[in-house]
Amino acid sequence: MAVLIATATDCLLEKNSRNRISKRSTLATPLAVLLIILAVLAIGFLIFLLHFNNPAHNRDCKKRVIGYYEDTGSAEIRDNHLEKLTHVVFSHQFLSAEGTIEFRSDRAKLKFEKLRNKAKRFGLKVMISIGGGQHFGSIMATECGRSKLTDSIVSFLEKNQADGVDLFWKWPTASDKSSYSIFVKELRLKLLEMNKEYNLSVTSAPAGIPGYWPDGFDLEEMIKHVDFMNIFSMDFYGPWGWLIGPAAPLYHGIAPRENFTVDYTMNYYACKLKETSKLNIVIPMDARIWENVKTALPRSEVFRKAKLIDGVVQATLFKSRRLATETGINFDAAAWDEKTKSSYIFDEKFKTFSSFENKKSIEAKLNYVNEKNLGGVWIRSVNMDDDTFSMLNDVNFRDYCSAKSFDTVNYLCA
Repeated sequence: MAVLIATATDCLLEKNSRNRISKRSTLATPLAVLLIILAVLAIGFLIFLLHFNNPAHNRDCKKRVIGYYEDTGSAEIRDNHLEKLTHVVFSHQFLSAEGTIEFRSDRAKLKFEKLRNKAKRFGLKVMISIGGGQHFGSIMATECGRSKLTDSIVSFLEKNQADGVDLFWKWPTASDKSSYSIFVKELRLKLLEMNKEYNLSVTSAPAGIPGYWPDGFDLEEMIKHVDFMNIFSMDFYGPWGWLIGPAAPLYHGIAPRENFTVDYTMNYYACKLKETSKLNIVIPMDARIWENVKTALPRSEVFRKAKLIDGVVQATLFKSRRLATETGINFDAAAWDEKTKSSYIFDEKFKTFSSFENKKSIEAKLNYVNEKNLGGVWIRSVNMDDDTFSMLNDVNFRDYCSAKSFDTVNYLCA
């Protein structure tokens, strides 16, 4: 009898236990579903934020973000740089005296191939830059020289799986104007014969600087045959001169350099060419520091004079931000000049002045591109932003990339 009672009791307990488990299971199922839904929504929201703050530019950006990579230096090609770009351009002394282009060393070839292979995985256009001015003039002067170089470029692009070429002749003179224009047209026609969508660009001189004015460019003719123009809107001030200022001030020059600004140069190009969506402004990534700096010039903190020592300016141009930091430049301590939209540091104690781009000045230039319906920016050079210091990581490209440019001139043209 006791056994039967115990058995019955056990069965009842087991049944009650199953009921409780069943009830808990009934409650747990919708709770688990709710938690999963919330987790998915949270992940989706994070992806949304990351996507629009740092979009995959190679797919989504409606403007150009062109990153130049120099063949010098040992900085790694970093994914967090590539994901912000639409194009990469490998800069190397390709041009030979014989009028052909080639890698000057196995090291340069390997570096290009590494950049190309990584960039292709991000869906970027990979270009080469043919720079310098040593041989261009004599090559451009004859039909044979132009034809030989054209064939060499096309062959090189095909052999090395590149997507285009930038011509960076620094700088043609007025006597080179016609031959250079003919060459650009002939090169475009040759590229079209290959039935591939090769990019062709020209880097052109800033306006308003004696010796730099784009006299050697038949701009109205060239613009017809290129995908875009990179305007060298920089080097308005540098360590070669005693007059100190930002390398690429957006606005506001002082006498006698009132026109030494990005805005003056781009106004000139936009009004002359009208195709504003083909024009890119430069973002220089170097840092410049002057020593023996005197007080500021009237009405500006950012323009100063350097004292000459034995007739020489004591100044340095750093192509590596890491090296600049090791020298003592604290980029985080930058002051801001609202008139020029530039960052700088003046050390009163040691009488040094440093000029460089930072997050604020770069974003001011991105906003300028949007406001003026320009085509994009080119960064010279990405591998100056090296090692643990990476300014590009902090730059917000969201608004810049969201708006497409149209050929509307937003400048006052004379």
